[in-house]
Amino acid sequence: MSALAGAIWTADAAPLTGECLASMLSALAGRGHGEIDVFELPVRPGLAHLPIPGVALGCRGRKGILDEGRAIALADGELACALDGELDNRVELRRRVDGLGCVLRTQADAEIVLRLFQNEGPDCFAHLRGPFAAAVWDADHRRVVLARDRFGQKPLVYHAEGGRLVFASGLRAILALDGFDPSIDPGALDEYLAYGYVPHPHTIVRGVHKLPPGYVAIHRDGKLSFQKYWEPDFATVRRGSARHYQSDLRERLAAAIAHQTAGEETVGVWLRGGVPSAAIAHLASQAAPGRMRAFSVAAPGAPEAAAARHVAEQLKLPHQPLLPEEPGREALESLSAALDEPLADPALWTRGSFLRQAAEHVQAVIEPAGADELLAAHPRHTALLTWSDCLPSWLRRLIAPRAAWRVEEAQFRRRTLPLDRQREYLKAIAILDESARAGLYREEQLAQMPGDPMDFLRASFARLPGREALSCLSLVDLVTDLPGRQLAALDAAAGAVACRLPLLDRDVAELLIAMPSSLKGKRAMRLLAGACLPRELASVSRRHHEDVAAPVAAWLRGPLAGVLREVLLDSGAVCREFFAAEALESLVRAHSDGRADHGGRLWALLVLELWLRRHAPALHATAVTGAQSQSEA
Repeated sequence: MSALAGAIWTADAAPLTGECLASMLSALAGRGHGEIDVFELPVRPGLAHLPIPGVALGCRGRKGILDEGRAIALADGELACALDGELDNRVELRRRVDGLGCVLRTQADAEIVLRLFQNEGPDCFAHLRGPFAAAVWDADHRRVVLARDRFGQKPLVYHAEGGRLVFASGLRAILALDGFDPSIDPGALDEYLAYGYVPHPHTIVRGVHKLPPGYVAIHRDGKLSFQKYWEPDFATVRRGSARHYQSDLRERLAAAIAHQTAGEETVGVWLRGGVPSAAIAHLASQAAPGRMRAFSVAAPGAPEAAAARHVAEQLKLPHQPLLPEEPGREALESLSAALDEPLADPALWTRGSFLRQAAEHVQAVIEPAGADELLAAHPRHTALLTWSDCLPSWLRRLIAPRAAWRVEEAQFRRRTLPLDRQREYLKAIAILDESARAGLYREEQLAQMPGDPMDFLRASFARLPGREALSCLSLVDLVTDLPGRQLAALDAAAGAVACRLPLLDRDVAELLIAMPSSLKGKRAMRLLAGACLPRELASVSRRHHEDVAAPVAAWLRGPLAGVLREVLLDSGAVCREFFAAEALESLVRAHSDGRADHGGRLWALLVLELWLRRHAPALHATAVTGAQSQSEA
């Protein structure tokens, strides 16, 4: 992993010194353990008469053959680039740079980005594939340009105030700024309790924002603007037979895996007993013969362990069973320290346990992230369908041409899923629904609560006009839950091991986004199995959704019961600034006594409290405020 940080400021704004920039990068030590490179970029003599702003740019990270020199600057200061991440298509991009008549001096991905930007400006980011966050200083146009990968695999946050833009790979770097007076954003807190994460563009801290996936931000002359460099064509459905999709999917997925594993000496895969991980393991074993190792994380005798062992044997892969770890207080505090902001995903612990153990054996891990969203494989996607959703459109027209739902369908095709069904979906996925959140807050906090968490979901559904219900429900997760929760958890848990996500390759994702609903769900899993698995593994096709959830309810009644009471029922708990003590005590007692299952809710509150305590010296946890939550992009 690596990290970037920097700032651009006008003449009347506070500058960012090299010492302060180094402190910001030090705060991101968990993201990169290499040297800290800091550029305090000078004004070129030929442009001294222009209002050139002050600029500082820095990066830190591991050094290696493919990622040496994370920060690159041209000798005359005309351009500089800091990059967090890696490019999957670096070979193709190096050829593109050669064709532009540029000479690359290093093997650094950052130099590739810099040379492409030199010739194509912000449009160059559309050519990049893989996880990345980038910052480019462009002296000719007196601007800093920020960019984030298509799905949000790498984080990038910023704070704009008084003619200065400060940006970094994590919120902790912004909190380390001298003179920054942070406080909790109450609207973002409400979103966290609803979704289990804070959706972009907000963060838990007022005034600090996430750059949304697929976006470019440009700061020039004290003004910040945004443009989207990639948006999937959600409206177009690509018709075709299952056999045609099988052939195309196998070709694209195999190419993505070959690109993503090319530079790694050893690659691991977490076999979970289902189709997605088995399919990726099979293609990866062909792309990286002799370099693959299979892992499973399950208690001895569990069905997942037996299924993983069967897949590994059939693919002739070395198999390493890993035992799941149970968290204690010290481990939970370490987990909260690794989070830039609260993240109520118990699977973060499961993934972290796997990645920590896998890092002892392999350099990179290949993951089937995105399978549920692109293939509609999660049970909740089908659970919320109505009977009419399950009929083909020609049959709906035939049997009930005047039915009320036909009118609803016409409205849906012009816009998106009806609002009442959007609210039903939010209720199904919410950690705490609207009534539960209302019962948790202190009265004075509730009276001042701005906004509605539903706004984020409503805006995301609006990006999916005309899609049938199953695709709508799964693809909305692609632009909400995937970047906000799953990829954030994977980034936080990765540590020293690189994560490769071939299903999120642009060509693979665009194919599956355009797939009709008639080929999704269980049929999509059979399609994936037919495309990527040998006949010997046909039995795997009966397992579709691969759950990585942790037994959080049992933990909070067992090994973490004491920690739960000590943390949430402590009279000095920071979260009591926001929540009523009686409501917290009621939740804890009802769960501990077995009268209710509040595991998900209590886990969210426990993670929040530990995170608040960790960052209490920097944060002013102001409970009641009339300020509105910030938003843009």
